[in-house]
Amino acid sequence: MSIESRRKAQGMTRRALADAIGTYEKVVIRWEASKTSPDEKFLRRMSMVFGCPVDELRFEILGEQKR
Repeated sequence: MSIESRRKAQGMTRRALADAIGTYEKVVIRWEASKTSPDEKFLRRMSMVFGCPVDELRFEILGEQKR
C-alpha cells in the first residue's frame, strides 16, 4: 500500500496525517506524489499512526519511487 492508500484506509485527510506526524499538508502531498520521501523520523511516526512496521512502509515507498 502507498502512503495515500494507507491514509485513506484510516479515513484520514492529508491535513490530519500531517498534523498527526508533525509536518505540513504540502509535505504529505509531495510524498504521495513520490516527489520526495519521508525521513526516518516521519516513517516512524507514520508507522505508529498506520499500525504497521517501519520496514514495511520503507519498502512500499521505495517501490513506489521506482515506478
